[in-house]
Amino acid sequence: VKPDFYGRGISAQLLSRAEDYAYQHGMTSIKLEVRQDNLRAIKFYNNHGYEKVSQSNNSFFFEKSLKSIIKKALLTYCTNDKVDLSQSNVNEPTISHRLAVYLENKISGYSVDCEYNKVLTSSGCIDKSNANGDVVRPDIIVHKRNKDHRNGFIANLIVLELKKAGIASKKCSKDIEKLQDFINTQSYQLGCCIGILKKSITVRWIEKYPNVDQI
Repeated sequence: VKPDFYGRGISAQLLSRAEDYAYQHGMTSIKLEVRQDNLRAIKFYNNHGYEKVSQSNNSFFFEKSLKSIIKKALLTYCTNDKVDLSQSNVNEPTISHRLAVYLENKISGYSVDCEYNKVLTSSGCIDKSNANGDVVRPDIIVHKRNKDHRNGFIANLIVLELKKAGIASKKCSKDIEKLQDFINTQSYQLGCCIGILKKSITVRWIEKYPNVDQI
């Protein structure tokens, strides 16, 4: 962007379009290089959620990933809500709502919804029913409203399930199976099962090569 056009939000729009393009092509992380003396660009990328991951003699390398966005939202929940809500022994939808609030402003161009009725002609069904005909309701989805994933367009970005249980519990195991099904059939780019206990929060990522992270 030329200096004469600074301050008009053009850079933010360009970055948002670039991120959307990457997500639409199946990427869950974005890396970029910035000269070490380009302080304006460094501040810009920091303000848009990019973190420095390495450097060379003249450059810094930054990364922004869907996983890091979810981790930051969880850390904000731990700072702002975890103690109070644990003492109140609230239900899972309350925790899901708080997490959705923290995710909402971190992913440009996408909506964050809890138990969203995506199939508007269906009573209560979010995306699909399972093999038993039961209604499947993800706790949180990050998606493009009123769009589908046909013709190569990826409307569904992230699907999350949350349980007040350990990640190895039967409850979480069922959610992991559900998330895998959403990844396979509904074109979500990333699934996330969150197990919340009083002293810890554990995440299992649902993707081609799943792994476990401790928050």
